[in-house]
Amino acid sequence: LDPNLADAAADWIDADDETLLPGGQENALYFAAARPARAANRLLVHPAELARARGFDEATLQRLSAFVTALPVRTKVNVNTAPEEVIAAIAPELDADMRTVLIRERQLKPFASISGAEGFATRFKALKPATAEGLDVGSDFLLLQLALEVPGAQGVRSALLRRRATGGVEDWPAIIWTQNAL
Repeated sequence: LDPNLADAAADWIDADDETLLPGGQENALYFAAARPARAANRLLVHPAELARARGFDEATLQRLSAFVTALPVRTKVNVNTAPEEVIAAIAPELDADMRTVLIRERQLKPFASISGAEGFATRFKALKPATAEGLDVGSDFLLLQLALEVPGAQGVRSALLRRRATGGVEDWPAIIWTQNAL
């Protein structure tokens, strides 16, 4: 994909009106477009929201769909579930051989911590400390998909759930969004 999409996405969600070059675009340019729009200027809740950002057509969004998510808060990347392509993007210091080992090891036994004697960062010493700060071994969000197929019809319902705790006790998850597809 075009590397300028990163600037376009960053400008779409950042709160300012200063354009990141070369690929960014802010309100003045969006207002002058054939379909005038205002930049979101907030975190996204669903990846489809990028459809209005510069350069994000249906083909681009489809290609990214297995590798990106949109959450209402900043989160760390879960090394136990992130696709290899995501690991490669956020930790370029881990070469292909190290990523293969990572995938194999987490399938056998998920990582229990990022730091510590047996942590992910200790196991993969090439990992930069700044990169390790953006990693975790779990997530508070879950994408749930339910598919139903009966003769002559099928449907899919998706929901983004957020785990929440009340007084240290697990509670029912919060539903961030739901989506139906036929």
